[in-house]
Amino acid sequence: MLKLLFLVAYPNIKGPLPKILPILLGQLDNLGCEIRQAYWSRHSDEESILGKILGRLHDIWHIRKELQVGTVDMMVITTTHDWMAILRDLPLLLVVRTLCPKIVIHFHGSFSNRLVSPGNGLMKFFTRQIMKRVDAVLLFSNEEIREWSMFFPAMKYYRVDNPYLSQNNLTETQEAAALGTMDKIPVLFFAGRLVEEKGIFDLVDALSMIKEKMPFRLVLAGFGPDEKRLKRKIQASNLADQITFVGYLQGEELSRAYQSADLFVFPSWREGFPLVLVEAMDFGLPIVTTCIRGAADRLVERENTLFVNPRQPKELARAIENLATDQILCQKMRANNLKKAKEYAPDVVGKKYYDILRAVVYQ
Repeated sequence: MLKLLFLVAYPNIKGPLPKILPILLGQLDNLGCEIRQAYWSRHSDEESILGKILGRLHDIWHIRKELQVGTVDMMVITTTHDWMAILRDLPLLLVVRTLCPKIVIHFHGSFSNRLVSPGNGLMKFFTRQIMKRVDAVLLFSNEEIREWSMFFPAMKYYRVDNPYLSQNNLTETQEAAALGTMDKIPVLFFAGRLVEEKGIFDLVDALSMIKEKMPFRLVLAGFGPDEKRLKRKIQASNLADQITFVGYLQGEELSRAYQSADLFVFPSWREGFPLVLVEAMDFGLPIVTTCIRGAADRLVERENTLFVNPRQPKELARAIENLATDQILCQKMRANNLKKAKEYAPDVVGKKYYDILRAVVYQ
């Protein structure tokens, strides 16, 4: 029996982690692991700087106590790789490294490209200190594994997937009936954090290029610091009547948004393998996304998606127009994506995690 301490996100924060981790931990429990949890994330989405400092100190104290009161084989840190996460994770590792036999760090997104390019000396230094204090790293893409291996070769790296519990309640007969053609104005759907690197401004530029060629509606779901700037750009582009903001969605509201859409568009500049792509496939949506990292590893051009390069609004416009007007291709993608989503079923993904964690414990 593996005895695991998972550091998890607080359940009230927005984002994918509060959805993903309970599913994964449930599967590991089913496979015979003894699971304990401790919180390790921002405490709220409106946390102040002082709140961050006090909150992390509280969490480190609690995690240290968890490791002292009971034996574990491994601690798994679920985190990201950016400055805020680096400054949070390194103090934790300095405090608890000697209390835990094995530590695995799971990056949900990383700036691995900065680690293999000139400059970024401070980030490289502090990242190296983290690497020296962990036993394995979990990542979502082959590109990240390649770049991390170049930066810090003396580490074991593993590619993993996010488990996904299907939210599509359609029967096989209903799914088959849904594979018809679009007989209305196509509805495009974007779900994600409203920051520039998600490609949201590229998307507005792309839609400006096609607004005279075809009708469409775009539904934007999410929240983030660039929301006000994005709304100003939409107004300036005369697209306000065609783009609807619906805020951060979850549960039934999110499911209804996917069900109401015809295409999913996600032109992000930097990702591992985002949960929203699996969600879109689960609802049988054709996809337009960037050919990067996890998407490039898992999706096939003209089978699951039309790929575009990051920061290329003209390519994005052309792909949206082509997919929205090619009903045969859309129907093919819908069928393929409904099948593809099943590859991320909790029992399938959970067994892969179990095998990796077991290998790290007994290596």
